[in-house]
Amino acid sequence: LLAGTKDAPQTVWGSETGVLPNFVNGTGGSDPFEFAMAAATSNIYHMKGAKQVYVMTYDKEFAIDGGADSPLTPTNLLIKELTNYGTKDTVPPLLIGNELLFVTRHGKKLRAPSYDFNADKWVAQDISIIAAHLVDVGIVEMAYQAEPLSIVWVVTTDGKLLSITYDTEQNVVAWAQHTTDGLFKSVVVIPYNDTDQVWVAVERNIGAVAHTFTEVLDPALNTDSCVTDT
Repeated sequence: LLAGTKDAPQTVWGSETGVLPNFVNGTGGSDPFEFAMAAATSNIYHMKGAKQVYVMTYDKEFAIDGGADSPLTPTNLLIKELTNYGTKDTVPPLLIGNELLFVTRHGKKLRAPSYDFNADKWVAQDISIIAAHLVDVGIVEMAYQAEPLSIVWVVTTDGKLLSITYDTEQNVVAWAQHTTDGLFKSVVVIPYNDTDQVWVAVERNIGAVAHTFTEVLDPALNTDSCVTDT
């Protein structure tokens, strides 16, 4: 799926099954398709695919699927409005298993959509409520580390690095703050051998001059920053 171009910011396109470059619309089950969201919908910022396709806009969150475990086809499209918090355009949501985490449009809350069977409606729990003092400056980037532990890494606008040990099966949502002799600018997770490595861009002052370093978080080392030689 593609969506949210400059000329058609509220439109979603699906390619032909198995032929990704083909977007010529059809009516068959494997044909490409195109549809525009409701006129009142804000511009589409992000999409994430799980059991359903999550569509994130400035003021609403949607899901697209074929209904009743049916495939998404040109003649079988269901659009559901989930919640209306809005998503930050510069921070893509994370998919953890089949669970979605997204930063709200002002960048100060992290929410997780789920279906509340008791209330018979979708909700988006604020998982940052217990760490509001850490994220109220704003979130600028996120990355997910699956191994060896399930951890969401967050960079804030004031150069802090936050971690969230996240395991909903065990009811664990645990926040921590990590500081260094410098400012964290970016974070990314890279698979490496049998684990996931966390890499960060850090601005450090060396001789009163700001330099940006690319560093890896090594659990075997207990320093702010160092160079190792093997």
